[in-house]
Amino acid sequence: MPPDRTTTKRISDIPRHWAAQNPGHVAVFEDGRTVTFAQLWDSIEAAQRYLQTQGVGPGDRVLIVAENCLAVITLVFALSELGAWPVVVNARLSAREIEEIRAHCHPRLMLFSHAASPDALRHGVRYRAREVAPAGLGPLMASAIDETSEREPEALAQEVAALIYTSGTTGHPKGVMVTHRGLLHFARVTVDSRRMHADDCAYAVMPMSHVFGLGTLLLSTFQAAPACT
Repeated sequence: MPPDRTTTKRISDIPRHWAAQNPGHVAVFEDGRTVTFAQLWDSIEAAQRYLQTQGVGPGDRVLIVAENCLAVITLVFALSELGAWPVVVNARLSAREIEEIRAHCHPRLMLFSHAASPDALRHGVRYRAREVAPAGLGPLMASAIDETSEREPEALAQEVAALIYTSGTTGHPKGVMVTHRGLLHFARVTVDSRRMHADDCAYAVMPMSHVFGLGTLLLSTFQAAPACT
């Protein structure tokens, strides 16, 4: 059975549920590789440990410059478990756009999915990020830790699942605090309205830096039942 309202309080509860109930089912298919829910959850836990070694905790913001890939999925759920906020931005944005977002959200850590995106590599080099390969995440580039980054209050940190930035077409990009409750509701409504089933497989074409890519694409596919994204 899909996760229900009583057992699902944060977005990471969805993969946790399937890792316990259907560990052998495929969660993600990427470049000819299949990843089961059990394997995904192992990677999420390993990513948590890496983030903690970088000093990331509740209320921190982590800027993820990336295109859709398994590392982004893993990081979003790992940060959810820690009570930290992923700020996923499309690596195809300009240097100016990314710098505006960085300056506004003041992240503790910046990560770049350079193995999956030449544009992410370009941005990582610009921020003098170093190459790392943490367990559960694979090749990434990581910036230096910003010790001056202030954490969000505990209550707010636990309520918000992600910080998503608008396009800024009418001004500077604006950060929207998207809650766990809102995203989980979005996922459940999408499953019902689109009549999604266990055998459905979603093609991750929409960027997960966008609420549609995160909520309708990723979370609703996972909410429906074991499937592949």
